[in-house]
Amino acid sequence: MSGKGGGGVRFFLLMFLLALPVTVFGEYRTIDELAKAYSDEACKSCHARVHEEWSSSYHARSVVNSLGILREFIEVGLKKDWKKPVNREELMRCMGCHAPQLKDASESLIGEVARLAVAAAGEKEGGEARKSLERLSVNCVVCHNTMAGVERNLKGAPVPGVYYGPAGKATPAHGTRKSAALTSSLFCGQCHGIYTPPDREIVFCTSLYESYQDAYRANGGLKSCQECHMRAKGRGHRTPGSHQAEIVREGIGLEVDAAGVRLTPGQWTPAVLVSATLSNRAGHRTPDG
Repeated sequence: MSGKGGGGVRFFLLMFLLALPVTVFGEYRTIDELAKAYSDEACKSCHARVHEEWSSSYHARSVVNSLGILREFIEVGLKKDWKKPVNREELMRCMGCHAPQLKDASESLIGEVARLAVAAAGEKEGGEARKSLERLSVNCVVCHNTMAGVERNLKGAPVPGVYYGPAGKATPAHGTRKSAALTSSLFCGQCHGIYTPPDREIVFCTSLYESYQDAYRANGGLKSCQECHMRAKGRGHRTPGSHQAEIVREGIGLEVDAAGVRLTPGQWTPAVLVSATLSNRAGHRTPDG
């Protein structure tokens, strides 16, 4: 392509690429810097529907929806019970899943996020601390780049600026690679299972993935997490879970039997005996994280 027209197209593509969220491995000192590096704003240009679905998901609020337990972990666990510092190594036991981008934060920013988490836990919606933390979440960049290295031992770590997906369809907007791993339950199991941080001290927040493997797959179950939580009924990137009634109704069976009886021999004391049976129809234990 040559001439003024070609130069204009190249300039447009260059500016568009510069606006894309690119995972840069460095130490960001403020939430503004970190949020910009991991921004999902450019994703909306081509993936508006998917981005809208994600916006209503718990992934989009992975930090602010967990403020209570984060405060307990920091104030009671680290500071009181274990007498450990609030630093990157300790905070990432939670944030390795709730805000993986914090791996690129400076120690000063880690301390600030911890302070904000404690403050925000006592705030109502719209509080200043909560608004700051809303900018950290499990977003497009986290899933399609940061956490996409399920096959890290075989294919290496995710390449900065490259976005991984089931199709890997080429686009002038950014680098893409195909990764079948993103459609596997193992991808979800990175966080929705027993978490092992770099120091190998296992964190038992949830054992959902282990239950899926041991109780469902081991007994002949064939569906993946994505089949129930994304593809079924066109749920897409809303990925509803235990916090949404729609999927709880599917995962838990309820049978109720009621019978009228007469209590106390010789006297008419009408009563009703009710028997309720709950059954697990999900592919894992429920409830769980």
